[in-house]
This record gives sequence, structure tokens and C-alpha cells, in this order.
Amino acid sequence: MFKDKTIHPAWRAFAGRLLTAAALAVFAAWAAGGDRLARWVYGHNEDLAIWVNGTQVDLPVLGSTGIDVLTALVAGAIAGLIVLTVAYTRFSYRWRLGEHAVYASTGVIATEERSMQYRNIRIPTVRRGILERLLMVGTVEMSSAGGGSEGEIHMQHVSNPMRIKRELMDRIRAERGEA
Repeated sequence: MFKDKTIHPAWRAFAGRLLTAAALAVFAAWAAGGDRLARWVYGHNEDLAIWVNGTQVDLPVLGSTGIDVLTALVAGAIAGLIVLTVAYTRFSYRWRLGEHAVYASTGVIATEERSMQYRNIRIPTVRRGILERLLMVGTVEMSSAGGGSEGEIHMQHVSNPMRIKRELMDRIRAERGEA
């Protein structure tokens, strides 16, 4: 009756983190551009600017390098880590609306999978704050009667959670024979 549907967290749910990573990457590129960092610091503190411009740091792989390059490397590394954590989060959570149940899968290498029959699901709820409403993302929560924490599935950071809730309700009604 219903086709299987796979759901992942939405990229736009991570807009704040991705913008932070982009800003750090821009800063890294700017800081690596010669003595720009020292000139910017000079406008605020002349002694610190002289130290920034003249200090060399010995790194195992790069050898002797300036603070500007070190600053760029650190900012770039942090930006890269942010992007990696967002990508990991995006691809490590999957939910599938099957014919008779919802399946939740977590993990990339070691995975955990749970399922919940539609006939056992109580009314799904949608949670989202103001920023999530602006980005049209949210969390769809569902629990089974008497299931405790094991009887809960949270679809976090999903795109258009109200549409997913409506689709869940249609499947629940069809499974219970109410459609």
C-alpha cells in the first residue's frame, strides 16, 4: 500500500555549524596571507603585532613557520573538524518508514537498529524551536504504549517534520484499519 521511504537529517539543520566552519576557513585563508594578521593586530596592540610578525614556531612537519601560518592551520583544522562532525551526524542517522513499521538506524561502522510497529505507536509529536521553524526542520518523536526509553524513536533534524508526521499518521491509521 505505502512505499518504503528513507529519511536522513537535513543539511540545512546544520546551517549554523556550517557557517561557522566557512567563517573559520575564510579566516584561515586571510591569516595565511603574509603579514595581514600582524597588520590587523597592529591596529589594536603594537607590541603584540611585533611579536606576531617576528615569532617563529618549529613544527615537526613544516619546520620553522610564522604565527600567521600556525593560526591559519589551526583555524582550518577546526573548520574541517566541524564539517566532518556535521557529515558524520548527517550520514549516521537513518529512519525508514516501512510497510508495517518505522525503523531507526544509528551509526556508520557499528550500527544499531530498532523498529516500532505502526499499530503500537501513539500520536507522533513534532518539536522545533524558532530557528528550526525558520529552517523548516525539526524532530518527530514517537513512542509506543508502555515501551519506556526503548520504545521511543526520535527523528532529529529532519526536513519538513509536519509532512513526516502526516505521513506517519496515515500509515498508523491504515495499519489500525481506520483509513
